[in-house]
Amino acid sequence: MNKKIFAIFIAVCFVILAGNTSAVKINSKPTKNYKNYTMEELIKNFDPNCKDMTDEEVAEYIEKVKIKPNLATPEHVEIQKPSYIVSTGDYTTEIFEPPWGVHDITYKEEKWGISEAGCEGTADAYQGWTHVAAVAGPGAGESSMTVWITHGIYYCAPYTDEYNIHFEYDIEGWYDGSVTGIDACISVESVVFFIISGVMNEREDICYDQSIPIVHMVLKNRFGKHFYQMYAEKKLIKGNYYYIEVQAAIKVRALGALIDWGYMYGYLADFEADELKDGSVLSKIVIKYPERNKPPNKASNPYPENGATDADADGYLRWECSDPNDPEESLKCDVYFGTTNPPPLVEKDVTKDIVWQYDVGDVDYKTTYYWRIDVKDPHGEKTQGDVWHFTTKEKGAIPRDFFLPGFIRWLLNA
Repeated sequence: MNKKIFAIFIAVCFVILAGNTSAVKINSKPTKNYKNYTMEELIKNFDPNCKDMTDEEVAEYIEKVKIKPNLATPEHVEIQKPSYIVSTGDYTTEIFEPPWGVHDITYKEEKWGISEAGCEGTADAYQGWTHVAAVAGPGAGESSMTVWITHGIYYCAPYTDEYNIHFEYDIEGWYDGSVTGIDACISVESVVFFIISGVMNEREDICYDQSIPIVHMVLKNRFGKHFYQMYAEKKLIKGNYYYIEVQAAIKVRALGALIDWGYMYGYLADFEADELKDGSVLSKIVIKYPERNKPPNKASNPYPENGATDADADGYLRWECSDPNDPEESLKCDVYFGTTNPPPLVEKDVTKDIVWQYDVGDVDYKTTYYWRIDVKDPHGEKTQGDVWHFTTKEKGAIPRDFFLPGFIRWLLNA
């Protein structure tokens, strides 16, 4: 008799187990490993909120619950110079590394339903680990906690052109959670956003996991991507400022049922962060753009000296000029000279003859003159110079030659 009872007991258990197994089938096919499920399959089949939703409703729900980038202006913004600049003649490459001029941490907690739902996060993301937690149930409680860690630069585009921009990043974390019954649900999501304000907002999914009744009620795993790069080619406008940044985000979510609880904890690593400006997720930003002609430098080193009150009345002007791209011999200068300010144009396209100089002819004694030199390069760029002035000495004073050494001029005027 005992053997018959035992056999019946075994048969009943087998039927129950078979029934439970059929409950986790998707589209009447054998259950896959949970790691192979898509986010849509997980949510539609195992999230209590989505049991009776259509595919379109599930898509809308996913859009609602998944992490969005935090597009608010970062709290900490500083102009950051590149760590290195490499010029090949065809391209200029600017390389930016920590500490970052843009750095921020933002978190958001959401709770719905009963009071037992709760969530928390830590803002010490730059000293080891970022911690987030969500707890919900029993009842219709739901909670989530999201943290965004932002690092990057505030960048002014030097030219209007297509820029090649790539980000180097390294992200790592883990999560740990469980549910007490088949009607509760927990999930974790981690993503990286690559943002150029007003130009680009790209999303890279790092991790998504969700509880599955019976087979996957405990979530515990590590995740990460190491030494990855993200490339983009975007048009930037000269003179415009852009936030070029990376946001690493993690979100945990717990949904309680009538008598069941859900607990979910998530962590993002920040091992190498010694202070707020550093961070182990973003390691480098590289910006590459075509080399452009740069305008000539302003004319400098005027003679007679600017503001001189005893200049010689010999009519010679002398100056120096240069260009970042072109040899000095390829430059031309426009000369402005007169007794009024601003002075009128007296000669165009003056070229260098041993030194940069121009003879304005006879000038009056004890008179103030104003002059200016505009420098032009072969590519059509022009740099307007400063207005200089000098006053000639009284008649009868010994004239000084510009080309005599200062010691000889001193002897002549002693």
